[in-house]
Amino acid sequence: MDRTTAKEIFGAKDEWPDQDTIDRYIDFMEGTVSTLEERGYSEVVKPYRLVITDFLFEQVTLEETQTTLANTLKLSGLESLRSKYASFLDAPLGTDEQQVAASTTLCQILGGMSTFPLKKNYRIFEEIIRKITTTAEACWLPDQRRRFLTFMTTLTSPKELSMEEQRRSDLLEMAASESDLQELLKQLWQEKDK
Repeated sequence: MDRTTAKEIFGAKDEWPDQDTIDRYIDFMEGTVSTLEERGYSEVVKPYRLVITDFLFEQVTLEETQTTLANTLKLSGLESLRSKYASFLDAPLGTDEQQVAASTTLCQILGGMSTFPLKKNYRIFEEIIRKITTTAEACWLPDQRRRFLTFMTTLTSPKELSMEEQRRSDLLEMAASESDLQELLKQLWQEKDK
């Protein structure tokens, strides 16, 4: 995905986490998921990941994050997990300052991550990209690997916003014989342009 598109879809965030922060976050999440799975609470993994993802992408309020996270952890019955999050779960949210403090606390618990506001339609956008990739694979792999790679590179490579019209034209031309792929591209651009 090009940087312009990423900013348009995933918010105008100029400072992304460094690799150490990402590694700490991954280690923390993997540790928590492993604990849940080892203790027989696999059914809690998906809602746990979802609440954390929704928080990081600012898709839900802090109140919703607190409630959902508390309920999810309660399902596991593991006090050790709840204690990891206690400073966030017990944080007051009545004022803007308290909300900033609570959000910062959860970010610190998650290894120093920061939140990234996404457009509300990002899940739709993500699903369309997945369908485009799957459809392009079905159309061109394994026989037309170069065509597939050229198409995907054109779709995802950095371009100036002023060149977006040309990119769209090129992609439609590459997919000229694939009406399903052309339709998915049009859906993608419709979501992107919202």
